[in-house]
Amino acid sequence: MWHLDEGLRGRGLLGEWRIPAKSSLFRARQRLGPEPLRVLFATTAKPMGTEAAPGCFRRGLRLLVVDATC
Repeated sequence: MWHLDEGLRGRGLLGEWRIPAKSSLFRARQRLGPEPLRVLFATTAKPMGTEAAPGCFRRGLRLLVVDATC
């Protein structure tokens, strides 16, 4: 988040906006619950590579990588 703030501020896109405190973000997540992230995931998660993109398919199957992100 700090890098995003620095990049946007450097371009004059943030004005006086400041990064909220961690406690504010925690309270907002508690107040909103999981639904906003469910909606965000449902609207944006999709396969990125096509069959024409090298390395996305092997023997007709889409390759998938899972990391430890929860």
